[in-house]
Amino acid sequence: MSLHFDLLFLHDTLVAVNVFLKFVHNCKAYSSSTEKKTFPYKSARFYAFAVLSIVFFFDCSYASLHKKWNRISHRYEPAIVAIEIDVLLPLFSEKPGLARGTGLVIDASKGLIVVNQQVSRFGKISQAQAKFFNEQIVPIKLVYQDPWHDFAVFQYEVELVSFSIPKITFQDSRTIAENQNILALSHDWNQGISLVEGKVKNPFTVHAENKIGRYSESIDTGGSLSGALLGSPIFTQKGKVIAFHCHDSNKESIAISSLYVRDVLTYLPHKTPPRGDMGISLDIENVFRAEEFYALSPLYVPKDSIGKPTHPFVIKMTRCISSQPTCQKLLPGDILLAVRSLMGPWKNIGQQVYDFDRWMDQHVGQNIEIKISRMGKEMVYSIPIVDAYKNIPKKFMTFAGATFHELTPTLQMIYDIKKSEGIYISDTLQGSSFGNSTMYGKLLEKFSGLSIDSFDDLKSIFIQQKNHSKTYIETIDYYYTSTVPSIQYIDLEIERFPLTLYVWDSLQGNYILKDKV
Repeated sequence: MSLHFDLLFLHDTLVAVNVFLKFVHNCKAYSSSTEKKTFPYKSARFYAFAVLSIVFFFDCSYASLHKKWNRISHRYEPAIVAIEIDVLLPLFSEKPGLARGTGLVIDASKGLIVVNQQVSRFGKISQAQAKFFNEQIVPIKLVYQDPWHDFAVFQYEVELVSFSIPKITFQDSRTIAENQNILALSHDWNQGISLVEGKVKNPFTVHAENKIGRYSESIDTGGSLSGALLGSPIFTQKGKVIAFHCHDSNKESIAISSLYVRDVLTYLPHKTPPRGDMGISLDIENVFRAEEFYALSPLYVPKDSIGKPTHPFVIKMTRCISSQPTCQKLLPGDILLAVRSLMGPWKNIGQQVYDFDRWMDQHVGQNIEIKISRMGKEMVYSIPIVDAYKNIPKKFMTFAGATFHELTPTLQMIYDIKKSEGIYISDTLQGSSFGNSTMYGKLLEKFSGLSIDSFDDLKSIFIQQKNHSKTYIETIDYYYTSTVPSIQYIDLEIERFPLTLYVWDSLQGNYILKDKV
């Protein structure tokens, strides 16, 4: 690959020099002719040299950029791994089976690899492995899944890898500029490592997959990284990682800021990073739109921002979890201005989504004060910061071909569920008692006429059932605008699909079988 770019650079240079010499020769011929000249010969030579120097400069710069990307790829290819993860029993109605993507070794001394969460998913993992640039395949285990942001961290045994892996340096994504050149390095399981060049379209945006949950500070490459695999690290020309590719469409390519990954490195693999949350979903709004439509005070609109290509933003609330205290105080459209610990100094929020996230992580379990703007009126509320890991189920069970787990705050927010407790049908197997119709993605209300209030209640009811007993369940489909109740009659195939209980085991990095009835 290095030889290819060296030859390309040499070819482009020779072509530019050849064109330049021909153009100067034509200028000399023109100056020696007897025709009337509209400008002196020296001017012609000067302009020819100036124009072609510019062409030569950009041509060489283009080839030089290719060489730079090639050097970065060659240096970091030992750290770019292909990821293959097979999820046997998924949670949150995610797809079961095999998924592939790209991972990055973020700490070779500990064997830590960051992976996109759409590849790892939540649930019982049957197999997870990583392939290095030399085709070596090693098993990996899950050591961390972020409850909000789109990444997870796996670990391999360091003793299994004998070659040297370079240290990764992270760069604050907020320091990059619009139209800056960037490079995504992808590692396909079958085709190896590839380079995808692009440019930054918007150096600041927010994103959450499927518009769910609290948004993560990200960058938008405007589709220029189309073709990069999920989890691909994005490098600057200085060889620093600024983001990780997490979403691709015809109009945009989104990459989550590397700052979120950098922060967890100080804790892993033996400690769990703190993750705080208010139970709200966020978005950003242009300050001028906020001033016009949300009556934001002009005091919060920077005067020096007028005329700049990218105007400042403010953070606004878009959705909240109905059962949590925050939802009784904040409303959609509220602009978040500042936060502080009780009686502490105010910290302005502005457009700093990442700083706001990190501040909440530092105040888990505490009550804080938040200052908001609601249609031009400033208000201050006391809000509890809850543990965001409540979004990840610690246990689940399967019965008669269906997977059940507790209702989480994330699901409450997605479907605007008013109740704080309940049982969610995450997945069903085709051909099983629950697989004769599309029954997953629903909230279980009653089983055989009995109300389901908790995980343990449902387990007790399941234990009492007999093989091929006829019964029915009542479920509710939650949508953004309405709820649809339904009743389904089923024939329980317990011998084929018995009751099994799985619990999370941090040492194994997986859900393990705890009980089988």
